[in-house]
Formats: sequence, structure tokens, C-alpha cells
Amino acid sequence: MVKDYYAVLGYQVGEWASLPTINKVAVVTINYKATNTRNGVSPTWSGTVTDHKVLLYSESPTPEFSFFYSAKEPAMEAAKLLSAKLNTVYEVKEV
Repeated sequence: MVKDYYAVLGYQVGEWASLPTINKVAVVTINYKATNTRNGVSPTWSGTVTDHKVLLYSESPTPEFSFFYSAKEPAMEAAKLLSAKLNTVYEVKEV
């Protein structure tokens, strides 16, 4: 179950809805160049950043849910656990 809600003054109001059937869990590793724009206060840096995404797919080619991790091991563990609990296909992609 998932709940779409609105928060007003700390109170959450909404209704529960059924999750779509998840058919595949994928771990995607993405490398990209990131820079910090010079603002006179913080140091300027640039470098390659690696993010790991756990993506949950239903019938659609776009993922229904995504979870971001900065380290590969927690992403792999989460994907394996989700795959086992949801009884779905598990795959690892390098981008």
C-alpha cells in the first residue's frame, strides 16, 4: 500500500492506494561530472560523482519507484531484499 498525502501544519491527510505489481528490480550505477558553482563563500570543486539507483518497474518501461544511494553495497542489499520480498527479477546495470 502507498499513501498520497498532503501535509498542512504537520498533519498528513490522504488516502491509501494499492501498489502496482512490481515485475523487476534493477540497480543502476551512474557516473557524472558535478561542479560547485563559485559563490565567494564555499570552495569551488568539480569531479566525477557515482550514484546508485534502485529502480522498481511494473508493466511500464519507466520505473514506478526509485531509491538513491551513494554507496553500491547498500543499494545492492536493498535491491536483493526487495526482489526477494516481491518475488521479482533482479538485475544490475552499469551506465
